[in-house]
Amino acid sequence: MAKYAELIYMEWRDYDDFEKKYGSDTNPENFSKRMIVWGVYDSLGMLLKQGLADKDILYNSQILYGCTYVWHKYRDVLEETKRLYSGVDAWAGFEYLVNEMLRMKKIRDPNYKVEMANPKYDQSKKQTP
Repeated sequence: MAKYAELIYMEWRDYDDFEKKYGSDTNPENFSKRMIVWGVYDSLGMLLKQGLADKDILYNSQILYGCTYVWHKYRDVLEETKRLYSGVDAWAGFEYLVNEMLRMKKIRDPNYKVEMANPKYDQSKKQTP
């Protein structure tokens, strides 16, 4: 969770800015953290796709929120790294996991609004009794 929390609050303007701040050659520690988090989600998605993981267990473990926030935050970065380094099939499990978890969320809670900004506490959404 510490790695996830650090990644979800990172900020950059565009891919060049991302590379300057967090690229593997300038910030190997951050690269390592990203690869761990992205790799876990990618592996879980591959296991799910192959029928080796249970989607209800993943969904009920609250993986939905972590994987969707990270996927949407890093989508442009992931697409660019696929183009530059790893090919079009990279991160397919990660994307599959996100799509399956969101599909399940929409079935279980049709009124849920997917918000992909940084998951910071928003007092304006607080409901008063």
